[in-house]
Amino acid sequence: MWWPRPSSTRRAEISPRWGEPFRGTVADEAKPDKVAEVRQMLADMGEDGRTDFEGVHDAGHRRQPMFTSEGIGSVRRPPQTRTMTSYRIHTADTAAEAAKEPLKVLESAFGFVPAGAGLMANSPALINTFFSAFGHFRGGGTFGPDERQVLLLSNAVANRSEWAVAFHTLESLQDGVEPAVVEAIRQGEVPGNRRMAALSTFTRSLIEQRGHVDDAEVAAFRSAGFTEEQVFEVITAVAISAMTNYTANFTRPPLEDAVAPHAWKAGYSAGA
Repeated sequence: MWWPRPSSTRRAEISPRWGEPFRGTVADEAKPDKVAEVRQMLADMGEDGRTDFEGVHDAGHRRQPMFTSEGIGSVRRPPQTRTMTSYRIHTADTAAEAAKEPLKVLESAFGFVPAGAGLMANSPALINTFFSAFGHFRGGGTFGPDERQVLLLSNAVANRSEWAVAFHTLESLQDGVEPAVVEAIRQGEVPGNRRMAALSTFTRSLIEQRGHVDDAEVAAFRSAGFTEEQVFEVITAVAISAMTNYTANFTRPPLEDAVAPHAWKAGYSAGA
């Protein structure tokens, strides 16, 4: 994801402490009272220029911590503030002919067309690629329903996808994932259940390290009872999540009535 540098006229956000943002123009940074805030921020940093959460605050952006698979804070820049989606959330009635069939099947399964799918239907290529991949993941894969949801929920948290976290919270509970496991994942923590912990940890590591996991991480995953085939199968879930999460992240769909009770905000997993 790209992040434009602020111009001299753009508003900047400088926050020496999490949750206490200062909003002003870039020109305000030179004012004495703002200089003191910046100096304090620099004083809080280590010799390598990083804070306790490895976050650097710069003009225009406030980086926030995101827990890695080891529970160590690593930075993620939050999405820019946007209004609710201006993109069309399609139904089977409004979608292009090539995108209708996936939406019909999803509506039959859920009783409604999930907003993420309705948005992906703006591109028949995208919705059909997603539909095919999920069909193989669900129908031809080796993970159980609860394990699939742990993967998809963990991916949504790692991708900071608010709609997807809420949606897969609902689905996880309906597919038998223990509430304590669901809550741990939502908070960016390692679940107490060893098998679910291994799933959640490995898939988040794949996302956060762009696939560059080491042999020890693979061995830890295998030691929880998973096979070599399942190491590769996790990548299927990562790819499926990339399609839904990225779509939801930039379109910002509203939560459906059934999903709304499970609303989640990016930053919750960092203890914000």
